[in-house]
Amino acid sequence: MKIEPFEVPPEPAVPRARPVRLLWYEDWWDGPLAGMCEWEGRRDWFHFFKEDDPPDPQRWFWIFRLTPEQQVAIEHRHRRYQELVGNGSEFVDDPGVIGGRRLQRPSTFDRAGWDEWRRECGDGLKIDDLTEQQIVAWFKEEDTKGTAAISVHHPKKD
Repeated sequence: MKIEPFEVPPEPAVPRARPVRLLWYEDWWDGPLAGMCEWEGRRDWFHFFKEDDPPDPQRWFWIFRLTPEQQVAIEHRHRRYQELVGNGSEFVDDPGVIGGRRLQRPSTFDRAGWDEWRRECGDGLKIDDLTEQQIVAWFKEEDTKGTAAISVHHPKKD
């Protein structure tokens, strides 16, 4: 059964994950939409499914347990991204920002490498490739280690 993208989490059948550590993103629009996270000592896939209305527009994400084949494919795709394009899609620890995590400042961005990566690796993992049975948890932006990593980088004030 395919997932309805804006479905509300079926609590308590699917637990809320806290804390979640974002590792890298593969899809971005004013913040991460999909990528790899770490939760309960495992690497799992996160995917956006809804956003709250203002004044506090928190994003909500599903956490999917990947099949071994999906895990191998997505790890390979990420390694190829690093080799061909750079490291700007990764989150890193940084005590100098609120929340202690931020996006890696890219050391490089190679446009020709990005084109090659897209030709070689295609579109990657999409919501239609996942099933409802793979959902193991959900989280909101505030549940990540370092909400500054998700949105704007805010330097700490002394």
